[in-house]
Amino acid sequence: MVKMSMFAEFYQEYCGDEVMETTKGFVHYRYLNEKQVYIINIYVRQEYRRSKEASILADAVCDEAKNRGCSEVLGTVSLKASHSDASMKVLAGYGMKAIHAHDDVITYSKEI
Repeated sequence: MVKMSMFAEFYQEYCGDEVMETTKGFVHYRYLNEKQVYIINIYVRQEYRRSKEASILADAVCDEAKNRGCSEVLGTVSLKASHSDASMKVLAGYGMKAIHAHDDVITYSKEI
């Protein structure tokens, strides 16, 4: 991990969210309760996509969450977002299952 950016500091202070950053990308997440962690965003620089960096970032969140007693990781995909089809494939490839759909948002879940 690298030193937190000012934007990440903002998310932590203003929203109470967590951010992990590397030189290749970042993950933005939130603890919903004692058992669930929600990955809000994962971004990987284009030259590092298809390199497992998104999985590495998600694994780091899941490891931290397990240590805090969480048993489930959640994620969402907005069908209006660009590349939503690729995002759904990434979540499925990570072992997440679609559990709910409302309007243009699909919620995914995985036991950790």
